[in-house]
Amino acid sequence: MRRDNSFFDDRAKTWEEDNPVPQHKLQRIISACRLGPGLAVLDVGTGTGRLIPLILRHIGEAGEVCGVDPSTGMLEQAKSRHRDPRVRFIRAEAEDLPLADESYDRAICYSVYPHFSDESAALCQLWHVLRPGGLLIVAHSEGRDTINCTHRHAGREVAKDRLPPAAEVGDRMRRCGLTVEAARDDADFYLVVGRKPGAQDDTRARG
Repeated sequence: MRRDNSFFDDRAKTWEEDNPVPQHKLQRIISACRLGPGLAVLDVGTGTGRLIPLILRHIGEAGEVCGVDPSTGMLEQAKSRHRDPRVRFIRAEAEDLPLADESYDRAICYSVYPHFSDESAALCQLWHVLRPGGLLIVAHSEGRDTINCTHRHAGREVAKDRLPPAAEVGDRMRRCGLTVEAARDDADFYLVVGRKPGAQDDTRARG
């Protein structure tokens, strides 16, 4: 069932200004993604495309980024801010991606996991679109308690959107066929990294 995205549509124009994130925290997330030249990156729940400039710095001219988000308002902002030919945007839910199997090297879920309507379905769908050896990254630039408290007070539309413990997300990844390589559930940072089985080398350039 599609969720109501009006909360994000209504706030899209001023989202980045109203929700600033220190650059060093974004860099920390990008480092965990182990990006390299020529990689195809899926930015799940891209919002206004906050991560896209950082991703582009690492993937070179042969790389590509697909930003996916169910919010029309967020995608309008993302498209107006990011016109690089290596970037395209798709309106879709993570649970129902109109993408070919094994088409991406990285799937980054930054600041979006609590908003999935079906966590297991979303993770398994992302497993399908990842190439063998590809990484699925679930990350937040704040700790779990902070994220959950923010959602409880932000409005009824997101009040119940809960970020579970990293160990729980790791277990869901394993059930979808991913190998968990990292799980951080700190007071000021959250990260779970899963790898799809396969022989891909992180440092190998594609294309």
